[in-house]
Order: sequence, then C-alpha cells, then structure tokens
Amino acid sequence: LFCMCLRYEALGCHGHQAAISPDVFDVLRSHLGVETECFASPLNAQLRSYFSAFYDVDAPFGSHGSFFALESLKGSFEANPPFEPELMRAAVDHASALMQRADDAGTALSFAFVVPTWESLPFHRLLVESRWRRGTALRLEADMHGFLDGAQHEKRAESRLRVSSFGTTVCVLQSARGAKKWPVKE
Repeated sequence: LFCMCLRYEALGCHGHQAAISPDVFDVLRSHLGVETECFASPLNAQLRSYFSAFYDVDAPFGSHGSFFALESLKGSFEANPPFEPELMRAAVDHASALMQRADDAGTALSFAFVVPTWESLPFHRLLVESRWRRGTALRLEADMHGFLDGAQHEKRAESRLRVSSFGTTVCVLQSARGAKKWPVKE
C-alpha cells in the first residue's frame, strides 16, 4: 500500500488521475455495458475491472496492467486517459487497432472515450472522425460538468467533485457487432 501510494504521490499532479463520477459510470454500464476502465488507479477505480499505469504496485489491488497491453477483441470499456496529448493519441490509435481486429473477427467491442475538447490536436480529430465512431460526439462545456479530483482518497466526500478545466468530448467507438450489442442512442 505504501509503495502504491508513494508512486502516485510522486507524479505530483492529481489532475492526471481525475475520474468521471459514479453517476456517469452508471449510465455507461446500463446503456453501453461498460465493465472495465482503461485508465484508472487503485485510488480512483470505480469498476472492479481496470487497467492502470503501474502494474508492479497496482496488481495487488486488482489492476490488469497497462491499457496498451490490452489484446481483447470483445467487451465494453471506458477510456478517460490522462489529459496528455501524445498519450491520448496513443490510446485512440490502440483502440482503433483493436477495433479493426474486432471487425475482422466479428466480435463485439466498444470504447467510450472521455477526453478534453481540444479540437486542434490530432488525437481529437482522430477520435471524432473515426470510422468506428457511433452516434454524435457529445461536447460538454467546462462549466456544465465536473470530475472527481485525482486526490479523492485524501478529500472529504463533499469536496471530491471539481468543475472541469476544459470542455469535454465523449465519443463512442464500436465494432460492427459492438454497435448491434450496445447501440448508441441520444
């Protein structure tokens, strides 16, 4: 526990571990069958199944390791990567490669991405213009939503939620079979 907490404290930037709220996870679970978080930590995971940055210290708490090691071609995932442009692009690229393989295999695969609305950056364009995007990309103004602070384990319940620093885009990528199994609706 000490090593895991120290590793995340060493990052020195709690914002990189902000999470969507339990209410949003409830919607993703009930409407899109989301079962696994692609970018979480033992300190902020909302679902039992999650991937995290530091497998060596996170594995005893249930982490499956790095999202970039994910090979599964089936299932429904939530992806809220740390808001770092190159990492977000790598996440979109990895999900896209898995989508292609899932379409080729005829399996149901789905990713609900939650990213900042940084429209001029490559990751955002790749995401909203993806051939696997289903439905309309949802855009939320910064002052209309919030995230759970990355230091939520150190805060009282009433101060865990903070207003978003940026607009947010929610985009769902799905294989053909995934779109049939978990249809994206308004």
